[in-house]
Amino acid sequence: FTNHHRHFPIAKEKGLFWLQDDDWKRVRSVLSPTFTTGKLKLMVPAIERSNKTLMSKLQGIADTGKSIDIYSWFSLMTLEVILSTSFGVESPVQTEGICNEFMVKSREVIKQPAVLIYMLMVPLTKLWDRIYLKFESHCKFFAEVGRNILKIRKEEGIRGTKDILDIMLSAKNPNGTLKLTEDEMVGQSIAFLLAGHETSSNALTMSAYFLALNQDIQDRLRSEILTVRQANPDKPLYELVNDLEYLECVLCEVLRMSPPAYVTDRSCNKDYKLNETSTIPAGMAVFIAIHALHHDPSAWPDPEKFDPERFRGSAKLSRHPFQFLPFGEGPRFCIGKRFAILELKITLVDVLTKYKFMRCPETEVPLKMVAGMNLMPEMASLLESNRVLEIQL
Repeated sequence: FTNHHRHFPIAKEKGLFWLQDDDWKRVRSVLSPTFTTGKLKLMVPAIERSNKTLMSKLQGIADTGKSIDIYSWFSLMTLEVILSTSFGVESPVQTEGICNEFMVKSREVIKQPAVLIYMLMVPLTKLWDRIYLKFESHCKFFAEVGRNILKIRKEEGIRGTKDILDIMLSAKNPNGTLKLTEDEMVGQSIAFLLAGHETSSNALTMSAYFLALNQDIQDRLRSEILTVRQANPDKPLYELVNDLEYLECVLCEVLRMSPPAYVTDRSCNKDYKLNETSTIPAGMAVFIAIHALHHDPSAWPDPEKFDPERFRGSAKLSRHPFQFLPFGEGPRFCIGKRFAILELKITLVDVLTKYKFMRCPETEVPLKMVAGMNLMPEMASLLESNRVLEIQL
């Protein structure tokens, strides 16, 4: 079970997720240095710059009683961050609004109902052809974006910034040839652009949603953030966020309740005998229902309750580690896991230092979700933001 199944249109691209066997190992070894501790520290200023823009927007509506679509705001912010940190592209995405073409098209793809996506695994009919063509047109758009970014960097030359483009263009074989083909570089660019902003914006949105619905938990989290920041005014933010134990628990509970990657898969590469009566044949796709694992009452008592205390002490130690899989596990776990967690923590710390998330009359309870390529809100996620005047740092 070493590879993902490839019976999807986007699997034609050469992103890391879809590569198999030796190709996957080669590309993964090239990309892994992107997320070392040293590289992550270099990304913090870019995250902070985008957060500053987000905070400015929040300042404009705080205490006005106006509701905001926090999902769209976070989507723009995380897209801006991934462009800057991974590709060295400084673009005022957050000021362009929700009509940003990349965000619109990526949401169209991610939001396609899962049943349509998995129907593409069966032999094609005219109906499936139409679905396929829609996916293919979007894939061509993303590929063009990736090729343009790569072309510009090739013309500029290696910057020494050690972002994903620098790393891919610097990776060479002993004979001087590049380790990655241009199609593979474009494939990684597409994967990072899509996965790097959409999953993070979903996680931030659901964090805001659950905190708005659980004010006691939000107050406790804000108290922890304020206490640690006041006690360590000169501590780098990269180090400070790792001192926030309750923030870790809150984020884990958000990802348990609403994992953006709610299902994963593997392809069986040889017959596997489960027991005396059942065998998984070679070539069969095996799906792992992450959302179901995260809501299994035998592992998570009262699974629909938002309870960060599940992630420390005896409650955490008593569970099998594979009961919680927001980033997958094994050799093919999400390569951007450390970056995603860092971005989520820094953003929540910056926002919650000054503001609180509040329910508004339009807030859906429960929030309707769409199970597409990711798990995401069906409609706009409407919340209010309140300024907390007593906090001063």
